[in-house]
Amino acid sequence: MELCCFVSFSIGVVCVVAAFIQSANIAEAKKKAEQELAEAKWRYEQALKDLKADPTDPDVKQRALLLGRAYSEMTRAGGAVTIFDELALANDINAASARAGASQVSKVSPDVPASQATIKERLDQLAELKDQGVISDDEYDYKRSQILDEI
Repeated sequence: MELCCFVSFSIGVVCVVAAFIQSANIAEAKKKAEQELAEAKWRYEQALKDLKADPTDPDVKQRALLLGRAYSEMTRAGGAVTIFDELALANDINAASARAGASQVSKVSPDVPASQATIKERLDQLAELKDQGVISDDEYDYKRSQILDEI
């Protein structure tokens, strides 16, 4: 009888210790994931700062895009970058390289209003994402109709 109680007690202690170790491992993994996310965000923000400093360098722009995608993947439960992530990244990158774009505004034909040029640029960018396989035909059609509704 005493042996049976001792075995039951021992099993209970082992279960409690195992549960404690598991919860500690989960907490440690969560902390590590939060640190990795913060580091990815910092790297992306640094890449955008680098892009602001040199907005015409395609390598800097590509690096910002790749780091932005990596950060976006980490923020999604499924780990996939969506069309909305791509557009948000494009907006960040375009804003960071606005200084370079200011010199390109004069290249737009004078008889085309700036708002239409912006819509054309957005449609071109959307088509490029579709051609690269980043977005599906359905996502392309949906977003294209949204952009055209702004006219």
